[in-house]
Amino acid sequence: MMGNRYYFVIFIFQTLGVLSLTALPVVCLLLAAWKGRMVWSGPRCEGKVGRMIGGGRRCGYELRGMKDFKSKQCPECGQYLGEVGAVRYVQGRFSWRVLILTLSLIGVTGVVGGGVAVYQDYQWQRMLETGEGMSLYSMRFDVFLKYLEKHPEEVMDGKEWLWAMDHHLGMKGKQITREEMGKVCEVMKVAMRSEVGLDFLSDYGDRLYQSMAQSGMMDEGMWVELAREWHGGEMRLNETKRQFGGSWMRLLVSGEEKADWFKKDEMAGIRPLWWVKEVTLNGEVFDGVVDQVKRSDYGRREFELRGKGNKRFKAGAYEIEVVIERGFVRVDDGVAFEEPTKREDWPTDVMGLEEQRVSYRCELFEDVDAAVGLVKDETFAAKMEREYSVKRCVARKFRGKVRLVLEMRRMMRVEIGEGDKVLLAAMYDEGPMVADRLKVNLVGEVRFGDQVFELSEAGHSVDWGGFPDDPVIEIVETYVGDVDELGEDVREVDVVLRGERDEWLSRDWDVEGFWDGEIEVKGVKVERWDLGEWGGE
Repeated sequence: MMGNRYYFVIFIFQTLGVLSLTALPVVCLLLAAWKGRMVWSGPRCEGKVGRMIGGGRRCGYELRGMKDFKSKQCPECGQYLGEVGAVRYVQGRFSWRVLILTLSLIGVTGVVGGGVAVYQDYQWQRMLETGEGMSLYSMRFDVFLKYLEKHPEEVMDGKEWLWAMDHHLGMKGKQITREEMGKVCEVMKVAMRSEVGLDFLSDYGDRLYQSMAQSGMMDEGMWVELAREWHGGEMRLNETKRQFGGSWMRLLVSGEEKADWFKKDEMAGIRPLWWVKEVTLNGEVFDGVVDQVKRSDYGRREFELRGKGNKRFKAGAYEIEVVIERGFVRVDDGVAFEEPTKREDWPTDVMGLEEQRVSYRCELFEDVDAAVGLVKDETFAAKMEREYSVKRCVARKFRGKVRLVLEMRRMMRVEIGEGDKVLLAAMYDEGPMVADRLKVNLVGEVRFGDQVFELSEAGHSVDWGGFPDDPVIEIVETYVGDVDELGEDVREVDVVLRGERDEWLSRDWDVEGFWDGEIEVKGVKVERWDLGEWGGE
């Protein structure tokens, strides 16, 4: 933070100040003690020393402190001080150099010391006003709120502020003002606009809501505004999967841009009530069935449209407009909440009742082929050829037939860069195959002689190894199929893996295309395990 940048400068100024205060008296004493540069007046001995080696020199011993010289001798040279001319009073000399130097040192000391004090006071006032360089816990409450207002990125991406907010509310107690509580609510709204904030508040927000309630400054309107932000200020329509022409159409009402954001159904004991009041399809009021008794969780509600008299929805684009009625109800802690299935069953104390008109464009596909295509890609095909190999092929008796089990090994190579944190998290969450540019859905075949048998995938295992430092992940895919018989002379088979569409996967919006290609391996040795049954009934 900003304050940290000045700590070194302040240290330098303080050091100079200390050195100046220490050096000043030392320098003055040295100057004063310099022989021949005495700056005061006083009696001195005029005796001679070193007479035996050439006339000697004047003693000059300082006699200050002696009151009577008649019967005394100089402690330095032994001269009888009562003799005439033995003591001489030296006239003090004024030294401009010493004066200027002394005043300069005093000036430097004053300037440095005063500058340090002024600078420290300036920085302290600056930190008090901005919060820069201070702990979130040590800021004044008004500065803390101002700091969070200036740094929304810390609110949306960090968690420390939540504990600091709880600390400040606990310290303020009922002394908090309505204006300050309004700013607290604004900070909470900012946190609710990010996935990290929603997730964290879902786990730890209750203690903060409790502190806010105990302050006595939260009215119903403020709680409703928070609940509206929690469940999405502007409602949206979404589809969880691709849909095809048929007897129904399913839509999801959500308050978030991404319908898969996790959050609790309630906030501070407040839950939403939703109701689809009216539906318009391509400019005409829908007169069919609106089934609203569907899944409702994490602040979302799914509803289903069914045509009147089993009328089917044809493939094509539909411009949908929905009028949604929403309100909020407070639920007592520990009391199970049963959401009403009819509008007339709503309680009378609904808070923040409102209507919103939401538009959405929905496309129903004719079939799987129309939804997601097969894509030929030479570069991707070369990657598949490099990565796939046969691990082993096993034949066993199974329920009167011969079961072929084929294990394919894929040494998948994924280079993860600094900016691929989202991809890395998705790989760990959903599996490494999400890194493939095209969806790989393989159907296996084994061929021996003029016979061809299809194998279906039965599962796979993943060995992450040293990933992501080592970019190679080992995936073993298992394919199984039953054949009537496998002659004793069949010791080798040819294996073909062919990329095809999958109807269920085609509904996933993340799947943009299936790989259209083949992987062929000839002369695969078959391990014949013909002792007993494998698999069981």
